[in-house]
Amino acid sequence: MPNSTRELVPLPPGQKAIGCKWLFKIKKNSDGSVDRRKEWLETFSPMVKLATIRTILSIAISNGWQLRQVDVNNAFLNGDLIEEVFIQQPPSYVQYGPNGEPLVLKSVGHLLEVSTCASTNTFGTFLTGVLLLMQRVFICQWCSSALPKDEGDWLANPPEYRSLVGALEYVVLTWMDIAYAINRVCQFMHAPTTVHLIALKCILRYLHSTINHGFVFHRSDRLSLVGYADAKWGLAEAEYLSLAIATSDIAWLVSLLIELLISSTDPPAIWRDNSSTATVAANLVLHSKFKHVKLDLFFVHGKVASGSLVVGKVPACDQVANILTKPLFVSTFANFLKFTSGFTY
Repeated sequence: MPNSTRELVPLPPGQKAIGCKWLFKIKKNSDGSVDRRKEWLETFSPMVKLATIRTILSIAISNGWQLRQVDVNNAFLNGDLIEEVFIQQPPSYVQYGPNGEPLVLKSVGHLLEVSTCASTNTFGTFLTGVLLLMQRVFICQWCSSALPKDEGDWLANPPEYRSLVGALEYVVLTWMDIAYAINRVCQFMHAPTTVHLIALKCILRYLHSTINHGFVFHRSDRLSLVGYADAKWGLAEAEYLSLAIATSDIAWLVSLLIELLISSTDPPAIWRDNSSTATVAANLVLHSKFKHVKLDLFFVHGKVASGSLVVGKVPACDQVANILTKPLFVSTFANFLKFTSGFTY
């Protein structure tokens, strides 16, 4: 082939060839008229919600289920291909060998690599009735990666900064206390400067000094869905929008529990540090005072009116969600960190 990635060869005995077919942008009817046009601008990749993972693990610990770590087969494009891969030729463009046998395409370059890996090594430690999620291996890998001393020259290559920040986003799975800091450095990925690089190094130093911290799941005889919602901006619409997002997550988790045939002991609850938000959620008359969030208002109120959701007020000093949305004093940060299952092993 012109790009030296494949060659035409007879299919060796005992080998199977991957199928090949054409995908047309225009789908036509039997009479030749256009049925519809297909757009191939985006791809869909299903992802598991982190809240789903935490919920399943919490249920497993409380019910004494056995947990096993499973490696995932990931496909990486443009990897070094070691195995021999054979692909059928495209329809209507089939070439045959000297004896009339159909040939197949053999990959000779780096087309696709399939490897087995456990990307974050989160299943770290099992104690009696306790599961501790840690990412020591993953964090050590990035904390030990050498960053050039000449920060200006390094920032001339922004993809390096983006790659590191993107990797740290996965650390939030077990290090929820760095969620706000990661969100801040993510806002400058289009044009990072030395200031942003210094902030990124501070996050790495913090992770390195708390390498034995993790997310702890304790066994409980009372399973309840409790959420905390907060907004970075103090506007009433922003506060209610964050409540609607939290309500949507609660609804998803409720449907997950129903599918698992597990019932919550108490009605799901969401705690806010904004009294007006909780009041509006229970009183439909006050909805006329809000603009741009009417759908969210009716969505939350419907859940509250049906008794499937409780929205309550919590003092600002006890609003755990603050650790995810704003910078805090050290003492407040440490208290919230204990509440969110920060643990030194």
